[in-house]
Amino acid sequence: IYSSYNVTGAWNSPSVSYKAANLDTNADLSALTCDLGAVSPIFKANVTSYTGPNYPYYKNKAGITATVAETGASLKINGEAATSGVLKYVPIAVGANDIPVVVTSKDSSTTKTYTLTITRESGGSYNLTVVNGSKDPDTDTVEAGDTVTITANTPAAGKVFDKWTSEDGVTFANASSSTTTFTMPAKEVTVTATYKDDPDMDTELRNIEVNITTPSTSWEYPALTPVYDKATRTYTLNVSTEYNTIYFYLQEMLSGQSVSATVDGAPLTVNTALNGFQTVQHTLTKAKTVFVFTVTAKDGITTGTYTVTVNRGSGTTYALTVINGTTTTPTPAEGDTVTITANPPATGKVFDKWTTSDGVEFANANSATTTFVMPAKAVAVTATYKDISSETPDYKIIDGENGIWKKGNTKGIVIISNGDYGDFTGVNVDGIFIDSSNYTSAAGSTVVTLKPAYLETLAVGTHIVTLQFGNYSVQTNLTILAADERPDESKPDESKPDESKPNEEIPKTGDSNHTLPLIGLLLLSGSALIGVTRNKKKKKSYNK
Repeated sequence: IYSSYNVTGAWNSPSVSYKAANLDTNADLSALTCDLGAVSPIFKANVTSYTGPNYPYYKNKAGITATVAETGASLKINGEAATSGVLKYVPIAVGANDIPVVVTSKDSSTTKTYTLTITRESGGSYNLTVVNGSKDPDTDTVEAGDTVTITANTPAAGKVFDKWTSEDGVTFANASSSTTTFTMPAKEVTVTATYKDDPDMDTELRNIEVNITTPSTSWEYPALTPVYDKATRTYTLNVSTEYNTIYFYLQEMLSGQSVSATVDGAPLTVNTALNGFQTVQHTLTKAKTVFVFTVTAKDGITTGTYTVTVNRGSGTTYALTVINGTTTTPTPAEGDTVTITANPPATGKVFDKWTTSDGVEFANANSATTTFVMPAKAVAVTATYKDISSETPDYKIIDGENGIWKKGNTKGIVIISNGDYGDFTGVNVDGIFIDSSNYTSAAGSTVVTLKPAYLETLAVGTHIVTLQFGNYSVQTNLTILAADERPDESKPDESKPDESKPNEEIPKTGDSNHTLPLIGLLLLSGSALIGVTRNKKKKKSYNK
């Protein structure tokens, strides 16, 4: 902006007027330079297009200094506010970069734009490898300094995109976005899209903690083998045979997961606990016990399992010979609890006791069904018998023999023996005496009712129930059915006393003092029956 003179009139009689410049409307620059040199052409305020010096590849910013002609005018370089006469750095890409320099007059009435073109030289082309994704431009090599767009592949089932990673020093615009960008450096680059489990389908546990003890020590917390890692699904725990009680704490990975468990294929109760789950205590009786934990994800559909095998002792198996009896484990391992059952006695004989010369200790040598813990050697055991004498009671099951009970039933199962209730000492199931809280007993002769809560704990299948009378016993089979299992209809259900004999009195052992009153009661009943019959005949006659 300039001041001016205006001349009018004849040459010999001119009229001169002066117009002063308005500095508040001035939007000119007075100078424009770059940190690497002068612009071209030489700067003039009325020229608005310039070319700066070339910048090498390793320079990703250009320094620009612009000076306004009039104090009070404002300045922007590449869209950002700048200070007149002060160096301003502007990012530049490989190739030509057109950088606007905009001046606004003091009164804001006038703007003027100067354009400075700066070229950044290429750094060369380099290989770019994208693992689990694609790139744009989709070329084997990329010019150093170019902006590359990368997109992750669609996640596999049960997975979601996690982040982009690289060991080549690139900086992602957003590493957590499945589609992002970065600037190619002057070297080969590999970038990788990574994935993680879908939280709604995650079946991993954060930790599995073992709690185990012996009869004489406090709880211990041994580590699993291998050391727990959420991605490893199979573990072992090796302990000595004195350890007999165990439970597990299962720490959830995410809220909303659920866990169920089995031990050697049978259900094991799992309760909720702080930040996870805890199994009930389990008694270890075998050399090898397998626990399986099934984790259901938040979606309620996806499941995964962890397996923990607990080995007690060496785990070596040995031969077991049962003379005059049977066992379901003919080759038990050291530390296994073995159940043995004597064969039925021959006519005129009764079971006496178990014997062995191999040093094993029977839970009850006088019971036809009993248990012992297998030592680290082969073992032979023998069931012995003795003659039935006048002093040997002939105990029998007189009702409830070979009973059947279905899970979910709210009634217990009744077993009645002719044994004298005064001699009754307890009940064992599969060779193990059960606590008296699991059944009721009463005289007449001996009536035992196994409670439903206890029956629910028995595995589906056939069990041996023994009623113990001092040194003598009587036993019967008991079949447990699953809740949805139908019984074999060819076999009678003997889970309760025979209702086809409602008036039959259960005999009481040793009670013979009721014979005469019983005869008298029968005579009176007969007389009453005759009277009723006569009455009926009279009525019939009357109705005729």
